Amino acid sequence: MEKKFKKKYPELFSEDFIYECGDGWLEIIEKVCEKITWAMNAPLAELTEPYPKTKIIRIKEKFGALEIYLSEYHPYYDKIIRSARFKSMTICEICGKKGRLKGKNGWWMTRCKECGNE
Repeated sequence: MEKKFKKKYPELFSEDFIYECGDGWLEIIEKVCEKITWAMNAPLAELTEPYPKTKIIRIKEKFGALEIYLSEYHPYYDKIIRSARFKSMTICEICGKKGRLKGKNGWWMTRCKECGNE
């Protein structure tokens, strides 16, 4: 899946980009890519100051939620990533259906009813 994102958003992904989560969150990741790409390329007339150029260096699951790591920080990027993290806690990481965050045997995961029984 990482090849798809690197091809669609070549300016957004680092050379050594790491992808470590299920495909159920692809729609959430796509929205993050769209928003950050827009911010990096927004006309200055729409901004008070330009957003820094950044690269996504890693996308992973951590404690059952989506984590996205960037090379450059900006409060707007942080807001996008926090929103995606909270959204991921309601979407099954495996299939993309409505899910919930739950703990099982010391591991946290976000799963729908069907995938949670695997």
